[in-house]
Amino acid sequence: MPETKDNIEHLKEERDKINSEVQILIGSGKKYSTEIKKIHKDIEDIKTIKNKRTKVVNTYNLKKNQLKKKIREFKKQIREINKKTENAKDSINGNLKSIEKKYKTLNWKLQTEVMSPPAEDKLSKEVAKLEEVLKKATTIKTTKKELDDIDSKLSVYAYELNIINDLIFDINQDCGSLHSNIIQKYNELKKIHSELDPISNKIEETKAKANEIHSKYIKKKEETMSEDEKRKIKDKKNKIEKLKKEKEEQSEQLDKTIEDLKKGKKITFEELGMFQK
Repeated sequence: MPETKDNIEHLKEERDKINSEVQILIGSGKKYSTEIKKIHKDIEDIKTIKNKRTKVVNTYNLKKNQLKKKIREFKKQIREINKKTENAKDSINGNLKSIEKKYKTLNWKLQTEVMSPPAEDKLSKEVAKLEEVLKKATTIKTTKKELDDIDSKLSVYAYELNIINDLIFDINQDCGSLHSNIIQKYNELKKIHSELDPISNKIEETKAKANEIHSKYIKKKEETMSEDEKRKIKDKKNKIEKLKKEKEEQSEQLDKTIEDLKKGKKITFEELGMFQK
């Protein structure tokens, strides 16, 4: 039985009604889309800040490793000096001032008094021993000064290391907070998507329903058309397709002409006219 005009209008009204529902659903979804875009921007901004902090930490870590290397070198020097000093101390028996006094007395006696060769030889050996002890004592004094100098430098490096460790700790704490913020933002996204997904699904379902009714509407409308009306519609579609194809060809030709100009090739007046259209 041929379709009546009322039946066709009913399909059109039903289609338009469902399309209106789609627009309402899309409108409600836009609110979520805006929130999603904002959160994604927030995440990117936080990541940018976090990456900058990480680069600073990497720089500090490099400096930290350099300081630790220097400190290890100084500590090694201190151990070697202490070992040398301990060996010198072990060979010194008694009070250093008493030894100095005894050395001066015996050395003076050796230089000024006349004595038998055996006695002079014995005294000379004793003076030489005392002189060796005093040399070691001088070494201890020198190494003590070296230790003081190294310890002074070591203190500076150790202070710098403590400062850098504090800075790294603070920045890492900050990065931890930023990372927590990123996780929080992702949880917000997850929540929004859980609310948006049903709407998106409903939009797709409603669109499909509207398209189905639209197809029925077109089919029923075509059934009521005269051959002349169908021909006019077909001609109109063909004309639109032809115009579309011509525009695509003109666009391709224009692109080719531009490339030829860039390469220094000559172009025809007809091709030049394309720029005036």
